[in-house]
Amino acid sequence: MKPLIDANLSGCCLVPISFVRGERPAACDVHSLAALSFRGWGMGDERVVCRTTSRHFGRRLVRDVELVIECGGMINGEVVTVTGGGRGSAERGSLGISLEFSKIPEGFSIFCAALWTACCSTPTFAIERDGGVNMLTLSGGRYRCNRTFDFGRQGRYDYNYEIRLDQGSERMKATGVIHGTLNLPALAGVRPDFTEIMIPVGGDLVRSFSSTQFDTASGERVPVLVEGRYSPLAGGEPDWTCCAVNQIRKSFINIIDADGTSLSLVYSTVISGIPEPEPLPEFAVG
Repeated sequence: MKPLIDANLSGCCLVPISFVRGERPAACDVHSLAALSFRGWGMGDERVVCRTTSRHFGRRLVRDVELVIECGGMINGEVVTVTGGGRGSAERGSLGISLEFSKIPEGFSIFCAALWTACCSTPTFAIERDGGVNMLTLSGGRYRCNRTFDFGRQGRYDYNYEIRLDQGSERMKATGVIHGTLNLPALAGVRPDFTEIMIPVGGDLVRSFSSTQFDTASGERVPVLVEGRYSPLAGGEPDWTCCAVNQIRKSFINIIDADGTSLSLVYSTVISGIPEPEPLPEFAVG
């Protein structure tokens, strides 16, 4: 077996493809899917899965950050709670998570959560390019995130999260509320990348805009518009004016398992600054 991309295979193991279908591999010590990130792919019926650790996080020497997720609210008039966890690295731009829903109301889909980008925490675990800044640089991994998912005639819902990174313990907690009404067909997947335009509009607000689509089993496309707001937590949080720039965040979504009320996936995220346009040439008049 030869990986298709270069990878440091220290700490890796061969995992049967059945793992993707939710079967736990016995060939290696896998404590949780969220502790894994994919560094290479195998041929045939096996994949290379690697447990990786990061020596750096932002400007501090720390290990990978543990993420804990707690969420609750109302979807289509029914109470829904979500718990989960994972591990992320800003150095690698990767975050693996697992979510467990109390129930999936009719008209909603577990695939909707793939666009949550780990309950708005992937902007922290993002590689920075071309002057772009992730939420670790901008806020120290402590911020509010509000998003609206608008499906047009098929409804809409909102979520509101508080993201709190404790750099001393190297743990992050995402706590949120969801609310909305949806009448979606049965979804079978989501576009495997999510691109978000992030625009600072003041010292305490970054707005974001995106659009993408889901797919049904019959191949029907279900579009969605996503609008977001990032803001500092209350109580002495730093002004963002110094660092925020116009930028693009792109998260690649790798769904490992979506079964019933359980969802496991890995995100890879890059944030790049948007370059200013070159000045137009001066035109002579007359």
